[in-house]
Amino acid sequence: LRTGSFISTELGTDVRVQLLPYHSMGEGKQRQLGWQEEHRIRPPGQEEMEQLKQMLCGFGLSVQIGGSM
Repeated sequence: LRTGSFISTELGTDVRVQLLPYHSMGEGKQRQLGWQEEHRIRPPGQEEMEQLKQMLCGFGLSVQIGGSM
């Protein structure tokens, strides 16, 4: 919610927002660093991304899930 508030008040509602979910490309680096399983980040599911989108839309922002607008 703070992100949506910041974007809408500081940058304006004509800003387009792209929600890019975490991906697992960095897991090889995590293994090299010796991080244990509890440090792994779980990528958000489609439902969770939709919830985030709706929250940001509530600030009057134009929001897309994924890249290339």
